[in-house]
Amino acid sequence: MRMYVRKNIIWLDFNVNGRRYRRSTKLEDTPANRKLVTKEIAPQIQAAIIRGEYDPEKKKIVPTVKEFGYRSLDLHRYEREEEVTKAYKLNFEKHILPYFGNKLLTQITSTDLREWQNTIVDKTSASSLRKYRNIFRQIFIDALEEGYINTNPFENIKRPPVRDKEIQPFTKDEIEKIINTASIKMRNFFIISVFTGMRTGELVGLTWDDIDYERKEIRIYKTQNRGRAKGHTKTKSSNRTIDMLPIVEEYLKEQYKLTNKEYIERKYGDRDDFKFTNHIFLNNKGKPYYSSDILNISLKKILKVCKITERTLYNTRHTFASVMLTNNENIMWVSQMLGHKTANITFEKYARFIKEDVENRASFIKKWHIFGTLDNPTRLKAQ
Repeated sequence: MRMYVRKNIIWLDFNVNGRRYRRSTKLEDTPANRKLVTKEIAPQIQAAIIRGEYDPEKKKIVPTVKEFGYRSLDLHRYEREEEVTKAYKLNFEKHILPYFGNKLLTQITSTDLREWQNTIVDKTSASSLRKYRNIFRQIFIDALEEGYINTNPFENIKRPPVRDKEIQPFTKDEIEKIINTASIKMRNFFIISVFTGMRTGELVGLTWDDIDYERKEIRIYKTQNRGRAKGHTKTKSSNRTIDMLPIVEEYLKEQYKLTNKEYIERKYGDRDDFKFTNHIFLNNKGKPYYSSDILNISLKKILKVCKITERTLYNTRHTFASVMLTNNENIMWVSQMLGHKTANITFEKYARFIKEDVENRASFIKKWHIFGTLDNPTRLKAQ
């Protein structure tokens, strides 16, 4: 397959079944577009030719975004965990279909996509916008490969800057409502998140050998995202050992009843694909969570039932910081627990929660021990 330029437009010259074809990419001859054609468009067409799926003579009926979007999601269902496929579908239906569902793929322009981004940018987080873009972009990549479109309108469109949202920690009353509504395993995940300040990916990647009950410590040196356990955390400073507060120890011991090796092997051991991984938190199939997406979906459902403002699990990290600092905990200790590189980062982010007097570390635990797991009304009510 050869690339050449005619009247400042990039063309492709290739053969299908011994017959020569020349097709315009409709892209202007620029370094960026040459790279796009070389790295993405040409290889996709070549792959379709090899599979016998590329017919340059056939005029295809162009589907709508709704029609082809579901096809695209289905094409990749075996490449993704079931829970991730469900999350992608929900995001597609909630954040893409309302804007583009009945439009033909060929009608979508780069301007349309920029306007779409600008519409949702103030309603979402940077990570969520990235997820929506990836879903939509993959739809166009698949459409390009199947010959429905000549170019991907998402190319060369940068993500707009996402303004930092106001930090919204969970209140004591909200936490009580959540643990009274959540399932046992979701309750355990939520409370351990709130009282460790760990990132959701770090908590999803946590294994039982990271827990040191004797020293009352938790080692954090890996994270889990998109089904991959990374041997490192977000940054170098994120690799850390944190204190295990009494409430965290209690909930970890509760969680151990659900994911210890003996219990998991007895429950899932007869499955052909079973493999014990020693992860603390497992999905309904006895496997580590692919990512935190499905947990966030579960939390949203709980918040809706409780009539609490929608937030993601990442707000448990903000909750930890705000609770500790509001109760006069040492900012250096809070910063180390969060895995911030310096206390300045912690101060800049959570300054409004800091009080002048410094008391003993975690001195407020007794006041918050209503969420403990041993013989207290809230715990018994949640069972």
